[in-house]
Amino acid sequence: MPELAAADRLYRAGKFAEAEAIYRQILEQNPDHPDANHLLGIIAYQHGRLEMALGLIQRAISINNSVAEYHRNLGLVLAGLGRINEAAAAYEQALRRKPNYPKALHNLATVQRMQGRIDDATANCQKAIQCQPVYPEAWNSLGALLFAKGNLDQSSFAYRKAIEQNPNYPQAFFNLGIALQQQDRMDDAVQCYRRAVELRPNYPEAWTNLGVVLKLTGQLGEAIPCYQRAMELQPANTIAHSNYIYLLEFHAGETQQSIFEQQKQYAKQHAEPLRSLIRPPTNERVPDGRLRIGYLSPDLRNHVVGTNLLPLLREHNHEQFEIFCYASVEQPDSMTQRLRSFADTWRDISAQSDQEAAETVRQDKIDILLDLTLHMGNNRLLVFARKPAPVQVSYLGYCGGTGLDTIDYRISDPHMDPAAIEGELTPSDLSCYSEKTIRLPNSYWCYQPPDPSPPRSDPPCLKAGFVTFGCLNNYAKVSGPAQELWARILAAVPRSRILIHSLPGNHVNQLIERFDRAGIGLDRIEFIARQNFREYLRCYNRMDIALDPFPYGGGITSCDSLWMGLPLVTLSGHTAVGRGGRSILYNIGRPEWVARSHDEYLKIAVDLAADPNRLRDFRNNLREQMLTSPLMDAKAFARDVENAYHQMWESWCKS
Repeated sequence: MPELAAADRLYRAGKFAEAEAIYRQILEQNPDHPDANHLLGIIAYQHGRLEMALGLIQRAISINNSVAEYHRNLGLVLAGLGRINEAAAAYEQALRRKPNYPKALHNLATVQRMQGRIDDATANCQKAIQCQPVYPEAWNSLGALLFAKGNLDQSSFAYRKAIEQNPNYPQAFFNLGIALQQQDRMDDAVQCYRRAVELRPNYPEAWTNLGVVLKLTGQLGEAIPCYQRAMELQPANTIAHSNYIYLLEFHAGETQQSIFEQQKQYAKQHAEPLRSLIRPPTNERVPDGRLRIGYLSPDLRNHVVGTNLLPLLREHNHEQFEIFCYASVEQPDSMTQRLRSFADTWRDISAQSDQEAAETVRQDKIDILLDLTLHMGNNRLLVFARKPAPVQVSYLGYCGGTGLDTIDYRISDPHMDPAAIEGELTPSDLSCYSEKTIRLPNSYWCYQPPDPSPPRSDPPCLKAGFVTFGCLNNYAKVSGPAQELWARILAAVPRSRILIHSLPGNHVNQLIERFDRAGIGLDRIEFIARQNFREYLRCYNRMDIALDPFPYGGGITSCDSLWMGLPLVTLSGHTAVGRGGRSILYNIGRPEWVARSHDEYLKIAVDLAADPNRLRDFRNNLREQMLTSPLMDAKAFARDVENAYHQMWESWCKS
């Protein structure tokens, strides 16, 4: 039919409107023309008219059921409508008619991955490539499937094949960046993400991931515009916005006020539109009843949050409190099981939407719901924006704020959030939160020591003849000002060395250059890559003195260094996270190691380094000092937290 051939030429030339007009003319003359119905359906699909496309392609199939392409394109439309199981069935019909049909095999693999059938999807993707070796989209999909199975090297190989076949394939560069990032190949990951946004400037996910890697490697100034670009491209992107807010806690020069402004912007942009979903609570206002407490987190696993929460869950008074855990955990582990054993009720909300999770909390009639993540990764803050519990609290992820007025309280302590102005702190440093601050009497944390802990050795300076400083915190915390101050310390302590945790990459060159300007050669600096937990703890036996980073200080990492017998030098900062070391040291009775200025920090470090015998005494006694301190009194800590819950609940009952 000449009209059909003409329409096909127009279609292939991208002149869809002209092609559509001819297909309609053909159907006016012959409504049962299968190709015209099918091709008109494809045009409708490409223009987002999915219901129309579905009807047209189904009519083509009803006229001629033998054409594999009809069934394959029906699958595309059904997948676009979210009817995944029906889409899989359509692709299978296509393959019955044409078994070695690469596109149908690849499409089937795509929906099987969505169904969680990773092995089947992998087999079909591999078969598609066997049938059509030059198929970059299938290689990219195979890479994603192998990544899901944890085969990082094979995954990277597949992504590289996709790029080899199509050097201008932004998604393949993006995916390869993710695989390389998982292998700690940060420089290569950065190159991949940069290439992805070069090829597709409007690629918010790639901008976000580029920001993540730059932050992890301490390149905060470069990470900030990446997050800002992602938010500009996708204003509803809560991930980029939260990442940006959390990054500001690490960035030297930020104040609590400037961070709070971004938190408020987040709330306005993402939480305010959900206000209509808030419903009045149905909880009974009984001040002295058994309270239902809910802990919600993606980190109820081998993570600093899971480790911190364990002693509290273990010591809860279950006669007065019924404990619910809402686990948004993607990969549960042994810590997940330990935490679960201390909960009265455990809910897996990892597959639930924020709305579904909020309904689950409401149905459980939770009295006090705690967010343990704030703006850290995989947070579920938009559950809290729906106010499913009458009292909501932020705690434990880090001592900051969320900006959400639906979260009533934030938990802190007298050292991280002093009630009065002291030193250089201003009123705005102490009051920039949307939540009301509840201060526990002593400590924000309850330290759970590693079990078993490696034995403590004598300070290495006794044999080496020189002092070794160290910091095993996340390198993102090692700010430029911290680097400058540490270089001054090494210059003031002859022959001293420093160990610093860092992922491999060129990002450490800036630190090396700073130290070089201070006369500190590379032979006095050692970078420690990622280690397993036992190796990490044993690494403290190679150090004499721990240096706390700033403006975001250490938390549990600082506790670990003290547990292994190292004195800790910390700077009391201008944000709550900058006063974590202060809290820890005051609670174990060592306030003399808390500096209020860079010069005082330097003096404390130099004075400690000057007396190796005192370092040996600390090595022998610090652990015992911690054991008898509020930092490790789990029973008293749990009572303090529970008293805070009672205060919050009584206040709500009276409101």
